[in-house]
Amino acid sequence: MKYDFDVCFVGLKCYDLLSGAAVPRFLGGVEKQLVALAEGMVEGGLRVAFITYDHGQQDIEQHKGISVFKSFSQDAGLPVVRFFHPRMTRIWSTMKKVNARVFVQMGSGSETGQVASGCRYFTHQPASFLFCVASDADCSPDLPFLPVLREKILYRYGLRASDAIVAQSHKQQQMLQDTFSLDSKVIPMPFNGPDESTYVAPAPPGPGVISVLWVGRIIDVKRLEWLLDMAEACPDYQFDVVGTPNQESDYSQGLYDRAAGIKNVTLHGRVGEKELPGFFKRASVLCCTSIIEGFPTTFMEAWSYGLPIVTSFDPDNMIARNELGFVDGTVDGLVKALNSLFSDSELWQQFSTRARQYYLQNHTLGAVTPRFIKVMENIGR
Repeated sequence: MKYDFDVCFVGLKCYDLLSGAAVPRFLGGVEKQLVALAEGMVEGGLRVAFITYDHGQQDIEQHKGISVFKSFSQDAGLPVVRFFHPRMTRIWSTMKKVNARVFVQMGSGSETGQVASGCRYFTHQPASFLFCVASDADCSPDLPFLPVLREKILYRYGLRASDAIVAQSHKQQQMLQDTFSLDSKVIPMPFNGPDESTYVAPAPPGPGVISVLWVGRIIDVKRLEWLLDMAEACPDYQFDVVGTPNQESDYSQGLYDRAAGIKNVTLHGRVGEKELPGFFKRASVLCCTSIIEGFPTTFMEAWSYGLPIVTSFDPDNMIARNELGFVDGTVDGLVKALNSLFSDSELWQQFSTRARQYYLQNHTLGAVTPRFIKVMENIGR
């Protein structure tokens, strides 16, 4: 059978990252990880396509060696009815147009079931479906990120209809087995960070130049309030916050108001992709205060720049086990971790060196892409 593409990624929010928009409309690790993986597959010689939202672009565009197909506009159609048409029908018709051997989708949602059913019933010829876990919540019995029943139903269907599942941690792998009785393969996702020719090893921070970086969406599970508590407890450190909520709320506004009264906190809002590396280069440590995550892209980005991490969340105990920073589940513990890190430049340097090496061994395109290609070869119809 002749396919037009070896693989097609269904990442509806990825158009801005693919096209190089100065400030992407959507801020999320899933988008970065999918685009990086697609770039790695292009480097590996595969024919790669992408399906995104319709933002008014051409039906098919070429970006980064990837053929980008538009599907539907978020605002198109009538309420309730548009869930089926044009959203679901346009996904299927675009998949048919793409004609790929394998379709890849990441993260729990309606799209999981839509892509799975598209592979099974609505393509020119048989296609395989590879699902990638984005968060521990994707593996939880109550699916906390899917409040609507139809989303839960479509996701569960798509998960069971997949030809292969890739998890990012052994914890997720075990959760999938316990919750859904489904097998999965653990493969880390990639991040396209600085290579050896452009990497500049950071120097240990000195007095007056200590910056604690926090990057993410401002939502309750990220617990930005913890970082504000830490800033009040550590007036000699600068705390830089990069990110916004996808939708403003009383919660986010309350955090804005509180942060405005803390002198050593700066809210930078949403920054462009070209500006973001500068924050990691200038930072002394990345801080994560989340309740739940998958495998944060910010961790990979920090490691790629040799940046230690102080965090409340540690996937598979990787940070603690590999001595890449400090892990603690309390504000007081995270404050103590910062003080320990910044009072010992030799310790900071050791964490920094190990962080860069961990990135090179586990999260570069060259380290990750061949493992995904092998999975796709095993499920290709």
